Amino acid sequence: RNVGLVAGLNPVAFAAFCKEFSELGDAFHFPLRLFTGRMRARLAFAATFGIPARTYLADDKLIGGEPDYRAKCEAALKERLQTAGLIFVASHPRLTKEICERHAVLSRGKIITCASHEEAEALFTATPEQSDGGDMSEEALPSFDLA
Repeated sequence: RNVGLVAGLNPVAFAAFCKEFSELGDAFHFPLRLFTGRMRARLAFAATFGIPARTYLADDKLIGGEPDYRAKCEAALKERLQTAGLIFVASHPRLTKEICERHAVLSRGKIITCASHEEAEALFTATPEQSDGGDMSEEALPSFDLA
């Protein structure tokens, strides 16, 4: 409830959404310290999608769990991305293929934008020596410093 209140939402409606979406049943009301990792992940996903936003930030643990619940989360994500953006940070390029329309790779403190998923995957999997040559060099791709 407190998260919903801080976000400017009706805390009772927010809690009801989280309980329904997380599918935790009566366990939803247990103290958080008694939650398993799976239960915490479900609650976090429900809370995230219970708060309307223009842009979401997520890592590669965005969707997980049992197949039925994962399908529910994927459907909710696809629906949400019709009206919102997502900055998705992944440790493996395979995960970005289905979710992302634009790609970039963090290399040596710079974000290097890529024209396609395939280009990002090649840059991501290249050794530091390989990323300095050819079409995928830092000089050939638009980038900006994180500092």
